[in-house]
Amino acid sequence: MKMNYGEEAELILRTLVDRGAKLLVTHYSQDSEYYRHECEGLTFAQIASNLWEVEDSLLHIEYEGQRRWLRFIFGNSFGELVGDYSCTGYGKPNESIDNLIDSVVIGASSYKDNAEAVAAFGVPYEEMSFREVTRLMDDLPIHYTSGGEEE
Repeated sequence: MKMNYGEEAELILRTLVDRGAKLLVTHYSQDSEYYRHECEGLTFAQIASNLWEVEDSLLHIEYEGQRRWLRFIFGNSFGELVGDYSCTGYGKPNESIDNLIDSVVIGASSYKDNAEAVAAFGVPYEEMSFREVTRLMDDLPIHYTSGGEEE
């Protein structure tokens, strides 16, 4: 399953939401008012497009009452789209939101290879492109076990 940057961004967005995060706002990384967009009411594709437009952008999220941002740097190698992100300070225990972000960001790099993509999306999607899979999902989380049954 091959992905371009927009598709990788969309996968990260979908995974964050699927795991319980709320997408809040996007903007240029150096100016919180430049190219600022609230995420509410937008599709994953629209949010990914807003992130893409400035090449170096931030996505603010909320998870279990905690807020963080993820920095998307378009042009990084696949699996490194999120270049760095806010987390708890040095010497402090990770919060649940930091663990969520870490698991999503690390997970994206594993989608380079078709076997991993199949594990994530399920056997019924094995021969489909990422775009076809997301169109079928229609912005709804649909997950299948390796046996093709809905979880």
